Amino acid sequence: MAAGFIVVLALRCEARDCAVVKVGAISVEARISEKDPLVVTLSITNGSSTDLIIDKSQVPWTSYYALTLKAFRVDALNGQLSVLSRSKPIADPPPGVLRVPRYEAASGSISLKRSFADIEKALSDRDILLFWSFEIGYGEAKKLFHGTLLIHSPGG
Repeated sequence: MAAGFIVVLALRCEARDCAVVKVGAISVEARISEKDPLVVTLSITNGSSTDLIIDKSQVPWTSYYALTLKAFRVDALNGQLSVLSRSKPIADPPPGVLRVPRYEAASGSISLKRSFADIEKALSDRDILLFWSFEIGYGEAKKLFHGTLLIHSPGG
């Protein structure tokens, strides 16, 4: 592999409501909660032989702005997507680091209600397409993780 290139693999989950992305020895799974479709759980798995140290400002479930989210209301009949506005609260990143031991995982959950004020109303009759991304590391060691989830409307 040439210097400067990182291999990114998008893997399929066994369930329909999740996405797995692998960059090098680190994989991230995003899964819609079975109990609440507006809660997403992210798991970071460290497949390397050394501990993974992540600044808490880059951990999606501890820092609001670490996770980039875009949500769209899907209108399949008209072939249109309408974007949902994202809330912009004041949120200071917490100090410290998250240590993920070698060959282990860390996870946390994010409520989409906090990020999108109108998401419950939008989901009442249409599916929601959610794009997510976040970065771990700095400079040449930076790794980008991203994926897509489809949240099914109970009324759609």
